[in-house]
Amino acid sequence: MSKELHPIYYNSILRGIAFSLFGIFVPIYLLTHDYSLNEVLLYFLIHHTTTFIFTPVNMTLSRKVGYKPLIISSVIFVIMFILMLKYLEPLMIPVYLVALVVGLNDAFYFTPLHGYFTRLTQTGERGTRLSHLISVGQFAGLVGPIVGGVIATYLGFSLLFLFSLIFVVLSIIPLFTLKNIKPTVQFKPARVVLLAKDHKRYFAGEIFDSIKSEVEGIIWPIFIFLALKNFISVGQISFVVGAGSIAFTLFVGRFHDRKSKYFLMKLGAVLYAAVWMLRLYTDSVFLLYATSLAAGFFAIMLSLSFNAIFYDKAAENKDVDEFVWFREIPTYIGRASLWIILILVADKFTWAFVMAGIASLFFLFFTFERRGK
Repeated sequence: MSKELHPIYYNSILRGIAFSLFGIFVPIYLLTHDYSLNEVLLYFLIHHTTTFIFTPVNMTLSRKVGYKPLIISSVIFVIMFILMLKYLEPLMIPVYLVALVVGLNDAFYFTPLHGYFTRLTQTGERGTRLSHLISVGQFAGLVGPIVGGVIATYLGFSLLFLFSLIFVVLSIIPLFTLKNIKPTVQFKPARVVLLAKDHKRYFAGEIFDSIKSEVEGIIWPIFIFLALKNFISVGQISFVVGAGSIAFTLFVGRFHDRKSKYFLMKLGAVLYAAVWMLRLYTDSVFLLYATSLAAGFFAIMLSLSFNAIFYDKAAENKDVDEFVWFREIPTYIGRASLWIILILVADKFTWAFVMAGIASLFFLFFTFERRGK
């Protein structure tokens, strides 16, 4: 492992612990504070819209000050986000203002993260390095959801937010050892159009990847909570998924760099789509746990391969940072489309599961290579 990647991994561990304690419970926290499901979905729409709008602002700032100050400053937004959740009711803080703050955090954190990771890894090893990055975050947050569920149930969310803040503050420390990188990218709409034409299949793939990821990460935990009415159960299911997927992540990462990334992606696409169809008929606690565990396995097969392809394509591009910004467009289209559709329909979970299944099947037919290559 490159020593230059160590700060990223250490930050991922501490940040993973912080977000594992409370992150999965945010939509549930809002529901328990008498926000409707539509209001929660609108919260996420505003969250991702803010990220989309401020990513090019972040890119412009990074040309002047570099990535390091921006990724460090993202911690300020995380702290604000947690404090605003803690005092949501006492100070009557508008929930959509909270969404704006967490959207700013995503813009200031993930754009530099992608830029660093692409520059500090090589194409032949990227699957393995990406699996390491994912797995350290998973390992760090393995027991977080259970601990978070217990704290929320017996001690309250205030104490849960306090513990999360401690790890957020600690996560800043490794970032100070990063080298500062100043990208040269300039935001030009004409270049975005050209990239979209040159990477049509990737553009579509990112849309569908965003849809399935949002349903898995946000809608499925809400479904579990509404079915079981228990914070601890949500945490336990998250633990089952995390425990099963850590070793699988590392295995798939190594296999990815030795075998065809497309084989893993296509196999994962079929199996993951099958899980979503089974979830439509989930009527027992056993199936909640079983399909969560299976999703942890098969989502890794699909997402690790696709995300490694993203970093490979970014590295191939003349301007790495331009491709990183380009990625935000289809990502936002996928997320926004999902939230808008779910806000408008009545049977939200059925629509969400079907959309996730269809989005997964897209990758059965996905490839970058032209025929003959």
